[in-house]
Amino acid sequence: MGAASERCRSVVAAGWLAAAMAVGCVPASSAPSHSVAGRVTLGPMCGGPQREGQNCDIDYEAVEVRLLDSQGREVAHASTDAQGRFTLAGPAGRYTLRVMSPKVVRCADQAVSLPWSGGATLSVACDSGRR
Repeated sequence: MGAASERCRSVVAAGWLAAAMAVGCVPASSAPSHSVAGRVTLGPMCGGPQREGQNCDIDYEAVEVRLLDSQGREVAHASTDAQGRFTLAGPAGRYTLRVMSPKVVRCADQAVSLPWSGGATLSVACDSGRR
């Protein structure tokens, strides 16, 4: 067994599928099919007191969303689109979803399970701190 094969085995064993695909150890067809999709919103964004029925939340565009394993290692990441939507893929299991806000905003970490079949859906509401 060559050094390249041994290196591929250690990368895959460490759970770094994306890295293994990037260096050619794992074909792209082996990419994980388990996913979480969702939407990130930011609010309240209205000035003054909120009136009944008034929606003061906006879609949180161009913010990074990370999927972290139990050791805090990044499994996947994506940026939200103009509607605050994102999709992340990884092996089935339990993870933490973290929004990396560049502003002084509070976005609580979310626990998420990627199921063995199908996908998960999650909404994340970030607090702007405005009142």
